[in-house]
Amino acid sequence: MKVALVHKRLAPVGGTEGYVWDLAARLAAAGEEVHVVCARAEGVPDARVRVRRVGVLPFGPTARLVAYAIAADRLLRRERFDLVHGFGKTLRHDLYRLGGGCHATYLERAHAAGKPRWLRALARLTPHQRAALAIERRTFAPGHYRLLVTNSRMVRDDLVARYGVPADRVRVLYSGVDLDRFHPRLRRTLGEEVRRERGVRPEEVLLGFVGTGYVRKGLEPLLRALAVLQARGMRLRLLVVGRDRREAAFRRLASRLGLDGSVFFEGASPAPERFLAASDLFVLPTLYDPFANATLEAMACGVPAFTTESNGAAEAIEPGKSGGLLSREASPEEIAERLLPSLDRGARERASVAARASAERFPREAHFRELRRVYAELLATPRP
Repeated sequence: MKVALVHKRLAPVGGTEGYVWDLAARLAAAGEEVHVVCARAEGVPDARVRVRRVGVLPFGPTARLVAYAIAADRLLRRERFDLVHGFGKTLRHDLYRLGGGCHATYLERAHAAGKPRWLRALARLTPHQRAALAIERRTFAPGHYRLLVTNSRMVRDDLVARYGVPADRVRVLYSGVDLDRFHPRLRRTLGEEVRRERGVRPEEVLLGFVGTGYVRKGLEPLLRALAVLQARGMRLRLLVVGRDRREAAFRRLASRLGLDGSVFFEGASPAPERFLAASDLFVLPTLYDPFANATLEAMACGVPAFTTESNGAAEAIEPGKSGGLLSREASPEEIAERLLPSLDRGARERASVAARASAERFPREAHFRELRRVYAELLATPRP
């Protein structure tokens, strides 16, 4: 099979980037002829993978976005592939994976989060966002795809409602997790090491938060919820893993809330399992996440997870057993109330076992096996 994976950036790190990197390596190892159509490559996942760079205009993000979509489309018109698998803002594909969900929904819920309503509306009118929305509309227009893949039912339902995509043209393939890399045994090694280094005592409950873009991921209401619980005499601390260019503002907020010494800003980490294994509870009050992988990674480490209904990964949680669900824009008071029952050690230990059991339903290998079945389905059907 000669397959083209189409994404603007090929790199070993990042959400979609890491997925494409892993997929390309797996397909090459299986003997497939793999071409990655990109504008920029930061290495190659396997010597057998062919990197097909296309030129883009160096005149700002909007020009690069449109130029890449057009240049990639031209290459795909010139050359014959058995299967074209699109990611990101692309125009031509047999199969398209919505790793980031619908861009229109992202704009509505999260892009201008924390800003006045009029500024949220204005954000949709910038040239860059108008171009992105135009490409998205074309991507999901009849005749521009054969099958679509989403990583949650939440995104599938949104896609069907927003763009009128027939439900039978969508396959839900949950993002898998590396069950060996993220494992409860790490809590007795890496986890205890992290807690010792930060002076977290065994009787203290350590909350874990992993995410880039603190406003969208809901860090502010989580900090305020921590202050509410501490005011009630609870002994809690918080690990913040990820990055945000406005991190200094969140540090100041934590200080104003009286959380000095209770919040550890760790920055981005290539080894999030260290911090997840150190956590007693994982909390992600995100405004919009098609499927936040950290949720499933935490559960695989035996850490009960609490997240909003706006996170596709919430579909992996059994509320009251392996974690809990928060409303779409959860208030600090709601977060505090939902966490209260799990602050009991016995309840946490029972939920820990349930969290690992829930995560074991989503092994990473199973995800790629299902994807190969989707490939086979497409290859067995002639292109219209």
